[in-house]
Amino acid sequence: MHGYESNKSLSCCVNVSSVPVAKEDHSQKDCFVCVILSHGGQNELTDEGERRVCDVIMCRNDIIAVRELVDCLKDEKTLVDKPKLFFIQTCRGTSLPATVESHGDGRPPKTVEPARWKEEERNLAYKLPADLPVYPEFLLAWSTVPGYYAFRHADGSPFIEYLCEGLRQRTEHDLLTILTWVQNQVAIKYTATLDLENGLRRCKQMPWVASMLTRNVHLQQ
Repeated sequence: MHGYESNKSLSCCVNVSSVPVAKEDHSQKDCFVCVILSHGGQNELTDEGERRVCDVIMCRNDIIAVRELVDCLKDEKTLVDKPKLFFIQTCRGTSLPATVESHGDGRPPKTVEPARWKEEERNLAYKLPADLPVYPEFLLAWSTVPGYYAFRHADGSPFIEYLCEGLRQRTEHDLLTILTWVQNQVAIKYTATLDLENGLRRCKQMPWVASMLTRNVHLQQ
């Protein structure tokens, strides 16, 4: 299956509130990457006259909707056919994720055999079509699912820690495969113990990934 390989310099968003990088020329770049570590939540915002619940990020002097960050890049011509990747460590609400009882035996499931692509499909060269969907080649990876807290501990964020580990040590895999591994590590290995008024409570965390990629993405060191 034809995919991306990124080994050139990456475009980085430094100023979240103004996103100056959206106006730059990215023709010599392989992809756009934005990593956000902040406070966040869900607010009701007015969008084209309608009140909608949106994921927001708390900035130093402002609150910005995640969709605003995405929208400023969707029409950028020098990025239109390139991966635009967002990794976001923020809370997405105030609910505490509880544990769910597992009825398994504690052993990992049998590996599902990957689909075998027909030879002509595997070798098919990718050609950019004349028209594309509204949000082509976006990926958003959040530390938690909508409506819930994202946890941190004394050493940082488990989501960011496993993300960095996966990107460093699993370079032979495509990005979505790495993110599936990150979800597994956070969900299985990490447990937050909170000291609440009614006693201790064990909470789990599940990262959330939304992919609008049309090809595999390989990030090389």
